[in-house]
Amino acid sequence: MGGRAKQNRLEAIAQGQDIQGKFHHSPKRYFGQKLENQEIQVTLNGNSQSVAVEKLIQAAFGHLLQLTKDYRDRNAEQFSPGVFNKAVVTYPTISPPKVRDKIEELVGKDGLGITGVQMAYDEAVSIAIFFLWRELGGDLNIGLESFKTRCRQYFDQWSQNVLVLDIGGGTTDLALIRLTLKEEDPFEPGEDRGDGDATIS
Repeated sequence: MGGRAKQNRLEAIAQGQDIQGKFHHSPKRYFGQKLENQEIQVTLNGNSQSVAVEKLIQAAFGHLLQLTKDYRDRNAEQFSPGVFNKAVVTYPTISPPKVRDKIEELVGKDGLGITGVQMAYDEAVSIAIFFLWRELGGDLNIGLESFKTRCRQYFDQWSQNVLVLDIGGGTTDLALIRLTLKEEDPFEPGEDRGDGDATIS
């Protein structure tokens, strides 16, 4: 529940106070179930208020954007300045289309002001993509050779299995993915490959 809640809990334990435990489902669990009516009771600084699930999730996305901006500002020499216009937003693997559309709306132009919201990847696939790019590294040539060393080779293909374990807000998803690298000749047999002296004007 955050650093402040953890610290309060540790202080209460140190003083011998009784701790009342509560289990809170992730807001994502409620998302998509009667979106217009679903609310969660939220207490902040002693004040309680009912907040719509979609507003709570939108605030979470807004907080992530702010953390990203703060990180960029602290490391200005590594990043380009400017406004974030595009964002890749993932969603729970089993989310129906109406939930994905709602998430895109909350983050988009009329929500948090992101004009280009990319929602092509669910959470499990995005983890696999991150893993693959981490394997390849910043240099595709060296990265590909490094990737091959950790794969099984079968003729002109190199493969490795990746087990994705996605522990979320009340659910755990497993996906076994096979990543395969294959060398393909872009030219058809007998096709003129040119002499390499072509210029582009």
